Amino acid sequence: LSACRSATSEELGDSISSVARQLHRVGVERVLGMRLSVQDRAASEFSAALFEKLAHGESVGRAVNLARRQMATSGWWSPEETTQGDEPTAQWTIPILLDRTQGGPLVDLAAPADVRPRPKLPIAMPGDGSLSFPSRSEFIGRRKQIRLYLRKFLEGETPKLLFVGAGGVGKTTLAGLFARRLCERHPEVLLLGLRAPFDLARVEEVLRSAAESQSVNLEPAHDKTDRRDRLQTMLQLLASRPLALVLDNLESLQELETLAFTPDADDGRWLVETVCALPPSVRVILTGRYALPEIDVQTCPITQAPWGDVLKRMSRLHWPADWSAAQKWGLYETLGGNHRALEWTSHLIHDRTPDDAQELLAALQRVDVAPETPERTIDVVREAMRHNLLLERLAASLPPTARRLLERATLYRTAVIEDGLQIIDPNSETHTADRRALVDRGLLEQSGVPQFEFDVFEVPPVVRELLQPNFSETDRADLHRRMADYHRRMGAKITRRWTDDLEAVHHFRAAGCHADADDLAEPLCGMYYHTGNRAAALALTEPITTRDAPAAPWWAWNRQGMCLRALGSLERALACHEAALNCTPDEQSRGTTLNNISQIYGARGKYDRALEYLEQSLAIQREIDDRSGEGTTLNNISQIYKARGDYERALDCLEQSLAIFREVGDRSREGTALNNLATTAHAQGDYERALEYLEQSLAIQRGIGNRAGEGTTLNNISQVYSARGDYERALKCLEQSRAIKQEIGDRAGMIPTLHNMALIAVRNSNPTRAVEYWQEALQLALDTGNAQGIFQVAGTLGQLTRSQELLELAIATGEQAGFPGVEELQAALDQLGGQS
Repeated sequence: LSACRSATSEELGDSISSVARQLHRVGVERVLGMRLSVQDRAASEFSAALFEKLAHGESVGRAVNLARRQMATSGWWSPEETTQGDEPTAQWTIPILLDRTQGGPLVDLAAPADVRPRPKLPIAMPGDGSLSFPSRSEFIGRRKQIRLYLRKFLEGETPKLLFVGAGGVGKTTLAGLFARRLCERHPEVLLLGLRAPFDLARVEEVLRSAAESQSVNLEPAHDKTDRRDRLQTMLQLLASRPLALVLDNLESLQELETLAFTPDADDGRWLVETVCALPPSVRVILTGRYALPEIDVQTCPITQAPWGDVLKRMSRLHWPADWSAAQKWGLYETLGGNHRALEWTSHLIHDRTPDDAQELLAALQRVDVAPETPERTIDVVREAMRHNLLLERLAASLPPTARRLLERATLYRTAVIEDGLQIIDPNSETHTADRRALVDRGLLEQSGVPQFEFDVFEVPPVVRELLQPNFSETDRADLHRRMADYHRRMGAKITRRWTDDLEAVHHFRAAGCHADADDLAEPLCGMYYHTGNRAAALALTEPITTRDAPAAPWWAWNRQGMCLRALGSLERALACHEAALNCTPDEQSRGTTLNNISQIYGARGKYDRALEYLEQSLAIQREIDDRSGEGTTLNNISQIYKARGDYERALDCLEQSLAIFREVGDRSREGTALNNLATTAHAQGDYERALEYLEQSLAIQRGIGNRAGEGTTLNNISQVYSARGDYERALKCLEQSRAIKQEIGDRAGMIPTLHNMALIAVRNSNPTRAVEYWQEALQLALDTGNAQGIFQVAGTLGQLTRSQELLELAIATGEQAGFPGVEELQAALDQLGGQS
């Protein structure tokens, strides 16, 4: 009994009877209670230690003593939070054991395990957790669709199917059956289920998790800056193994009038098109209420179920025994084979009078669509209206506490475990009964997740669509805050998935808890940035930096500036870093920001201004003894001196930087410093020394497994060979560099490599090949939004091919980004115009 004062001493004359002693008196052999008030953290520490010792076979008495010791010596106690009675020396004495047994272990480790079977539940399909496999024994009917499509689907003759029909007719269940049968016949298949509308961030995590489980190497996708490019590469890599995908609820992406994808469902349209374009070896099942005119896929209409199947369904729904065959037939003519409508109707007429049932049937028969409804959607719209009528009545028949739980649960965007429902339904004595009632009525879906050994719950899309509760602003904010707390705890303790953190950010923002949202968004933004997903990082920072209040924190401005700089938006990046400079929380952050500002001025060719910021940064880092930051700044200063032709000072800064990185043990940055020493020696014409540095750097990059650094170093080695006129060895290094960058998906890194390959082709008198390399590099630069690559390649290729269009593209890009060298390109364009 963890409750305070549950084992009070009778000698105290306390008016509150000792619960532990009363239980012990009436025959409970062992009772453990607390003789005084106990702190929550202390009780948690004690209980965790106690259960661990019992599970390992310790006797009860010894387990209690060991748990007390843990309670007295562990880190639950914080001196900064000390209040009276908090000290461990007082808390460990509070647990008291009443025991009349002979001792011995509570758990017999030699005894066979008593594993109780879990109740039969649908098993969650791998993927985003929203779809389930139906039990084969519970599945009813659909023999026509099974006969027409299942064999062809399993054998790959028709690998991509679209199940179309009204809501509740059983499309998702049939898709789950086909998926189950596929996995039974081909156990090696990786199956993933996703429900629209699709969040590409969640889809990315699903694919990463699946790749990890299958030992699929996703390195080629890691450095792709565009999320769609990255996801497409991930899907292609997964498709190298047996793969199947189920995409459900596609009607949420379509316009009713035209059946085209809605403008705000562009991500969903892209995902559906990309999945359907995968090789024929990949099995795909789509479900939706409407056809997809824009997608080339085998459409499988799911019409009303046969009369015999409906009778079987009614028997399983415990239909009233006094209903005649004629009454059942009348309902069948009205509802057809819509299983969800039948399930809801069975609950509405259970224990009701025949008159009530007749009135409900008449109301359903009166439902009709508006005259302007498109003909091809009339049946679906009519079914939706009947669902709406049934849902309104079913919700009205629920106990108020159950309806409140259902309404609140609609604010969740993903499936949650029971904790997620309890946190939005606090202090409800009827919570378990209410949850069971919602599941029984089909208003809440429950399925098991084997890998976590717990069940998850989700409001079905049709219920979420039709049930649109009104909350006060205060209540809505409170619910979102509770949901955010749930997702934050899930991400930190249970699933370890960053999509739970994304959900927590969403709910904290909706609750107005911006500080909590920002705390979670910061590491997520860093993760996106370092994996090359600049667009996703910007999507997290922009709502922070554009809000009216509270003021955006330093990290958001700084990270947004870094993303924009990487994407070539130098003007916007500078504005962000200047805003960051005005809100730096400490000197280290200020030094970092000054360094980032210098990089923008350096990229524009304004070396004096860049050096001014770098010297300020260096002074700060030396003052606070930030050795790593000092090494980075010295490295950046060297590049300014190199650009100005002051190679001696550049080498001096680089040698200091190299010494610092070796001192702090930063092998990666040591390799970078050696690379920069090599390029400086190269610029001086000292090719032997440059090669020496590059070979050291290459050994480091390979030693630490830095494939991106290895590719960059090989590119730099090629430049030394090229300068010496050894084009054969230079090209060999470039081809190795290109292969590495292709392997790891570094599309932006391939641009300078292809540019250098093109230059060698020119020197080898092969202009045709050079143009091919430059065209490939330019396409990569355009695809990745790499402004530096567009400026360099379009300018070079424009001059070579005398293309006015390419020169104009290079000039516009250079002017927007503030790159030096625009004047030379403008002169080339003017000369071209004069000659024409």
